[in-house]
Amino acid sequence: MLTPEQKAAIRAEEVFRAEIRNEIASAGRHQQRRRKLWDVLNSSLVIWFLTSVVVAAISWTISDAALNRERRETQRRLKWEVYNNGLDFEHSIKRAWNRFEYEAAFWQNLQNPKARLVDLKPFSFDRITFEMEHLGAPADRNAAAAVRRATLGVWNLIESKLGKLDWYAVLDDRTKKELDESISTIVQKEIIAPFSP
Repeated sequence: MLTPEQKAAIRAEEVFRAEIRNEIASAGRHQQRRRKLWDVLNSSLVIWFLTSVVVAAISWTISDAALNRERRETQRRLKWEVYNNGLDFEHSIKRAWNRFEYEAAFWQNLQNPKARLVDLKPFSFDRITFEMEHLGAPADRNAAAAVRRATLGVWNLIESKLGKLDWYAVLDDRTKKELDESISTIVQKEIIAPFSP
């Protein structure tokens, strides 16, 4: 017969063996789950799906970045055109002394300016500001709409001051100064300033 100390030692040994068996079985089950997960992930359907999603995500990211870069570049070029057209118009009205010259300056620089950039040559000033309004950020959209309103304001100012005058009648100094200051204020504030580099 076994003494109580021997029985306790055997019991402790059996408990220890049971714990070791459970740990080994648990590790085996855990490894089996990992193996099953790996088998599922390694199946051709899952690999095809994951690569399709990854390739699609990478393609979308690249094309979206390229599109955004192209939009920013187009917006920058459109802003540059508007800015330079405003400067040209302001310079042209300083040399104008009759109704014909004012209207010609308006037509050549604000209505149908000759674009400096080749791809914008067929665009009128309205088309350039329209493109800006649809491509740009909210601030650019607002500025483009303001440019169109300012252009109309300049035209209305020319027509109200000079509409009844003869085409080639030379303006007196006071009328020219008032007209130039009024037009220059609009052009500087609404056309040149928002787009200055």
